Amino acid sequence: MDSKSLVERVSPLIVDRDYQEAERLLVESRQVAPDTGDKHQLHLILNELIELYSSSEPLAWDKAAALSLEREHLTRNALQQAANIAALVVRFATA
Repeated sequence: MDSKSLVERVSPLIVDRDYQEAERLLVESRQVAPDTGDKHQLHLILNELIELYSSSEPLAWDKAAALSLEREHLTRNALQQAANIAALVVRFATA
């Protein structure tokens, strides 16, 4: 499922407090995301899960915190990859 479709399906579920269905959709999408290699999609899924666990009843702060750390790691890796690419571009441009 693409990012837009996922958000369009999950957001109303969270508003309607159908947390189990929202979690089911997000967890299924999260399991598939690494196979596609789409880090943007995985980041979006993590954001949605964090929102869900931060607003669900009962609150699931432990899950939200763990996912926040995973998201931070994903972002840090993406920034490091961008920095490595930028260094290579500069290196080849000045060679």
